[in-house]
Amino acid sequence: PAIGSGAFPMGLLLEIFTAKQTIHSFTHGDLTSFEPATVKLNIIQNSIYGVDIEKGAVDIARLRFWLSLIVDEEKPKALPNLDYKIVVGNSLVSKLGDDIIDIDWTLDETSHGLFGADLAKQKGDLLKKISKEQKEFFNPDSDKKKLAADIRKLKIDLLITQLELMISTKGIETKPNGIGKKLAEQTELYLQTIGWKNSIKDLQKLKNKPELPLHFFDWKLDFPEVMNEQVKTNVGFDIVIGN
Repeated sequence: PAIGSGAFPMGLLLEIFTAKQTIHSFTHGDLTSFEPATVKLNIIQNSIYGVDIEKGAVDIARLRFWLSLIVDEEKPKALPNLDYKIVVGNSLVSKLGDDIIDIDWTLDETSHGLFGADLAKQKGDLLKKISKEQKEFFNPDSDKKKLAADIRKLKIDLLITQLELMISTKGIETKPNGIGKKLAEQTELYLQTIGWKNSIKDLQKLKNKPELPLHFFDWKLDFPEVMNEQVKTNVGFDIVIGN
């Protein structure tokens, strides 16, 4: 799935907008109290998400959505920040630098007793906070610099926590010995564990250098209010557009 330059999601925005306009006309008898720009703003904030590997495509898609708001405004208004709505990233694999980090969000922390239950709650709280602050960031009057730094730190902390959990529950930290298929499987997991540890080191470096950008996209981390089971019960998008 990729947003490309935003042509199809723009079409979807207009479909939802037309449906809302028609319903308003039926329920109120006319469109005198209908506010097109406000309706579009709500649709963009609550219903439209996008990701593309090409920064240029993301820039054009954001511009299209801004222009769709401008045409309905009688007076110029500050435009929403779309940094966490339409994002640059690889939608197929989650990469940090050259390394793929396949985050296992299905791990059951509660099976680790009281500590695990606390960890599960902590993760859920972090994801909700990320979602809340990304929603705040959408507001043009928000403190962008502070919120962006806070969101970045929250995501790094959450990734480190998840990787540490993966190491402790699934990883092999000592070099395996044996024969045959079992050795091959254990060796693969051992090398994967080393990769997870290296990713934690890279994330720690990023955490210590806040001026460096976090180039990492994960559906369940970046759009938790839609995709992550720890925030939402019925996860997933209603419509997915492949570009």
